[in-house]
Amino acid sequence: MLLGLTRAATNGVPDFTPRRRVVVAATQGVSARAIPTVDSVSFYLLDTVTISRMAADGGDFVYLTIYPPRIAGDTAMVSVGSKWALRPRNEPMVLLSGGGCTWVYRRTGGSWVFGKSIGCTIS
Repeated sequence: MLLGLTRAATNGVPDFTPRRRVVVAATQGVSARAIPTVDSVSFYLLDTVTISRMAADGGDFVYLTIYPPRIAGDTAMVSVGSKWALRPRNEPMVLLSGGGCTWVYRRTGGSWVFGKSIGCTIS
């Protein structure tokens, strides 16, 4: 999770460009241990209620979601997605946004190393 979140925060994923402040959804299985330390980035792990409240108070913004990695031996597939937190609106709205990427990492010499991108999608 750390590697995927670092990659998403510094390289971006669909609908999420790299930035200095990154909100991460505290979904099931995601705790403070999943948050990396990156010199140029501040991460904020927030529950979805707080994320919704922030959008209502401050306007629309995009945040990241982390999915549980799939590990088989020395290979891990890591997926990170982007979602929009929207302020409440009175008018109907159609929104096509968000997306995500899946990456493969390989354990080499005791460390996980980026292998390749499986792909990125826009929803």
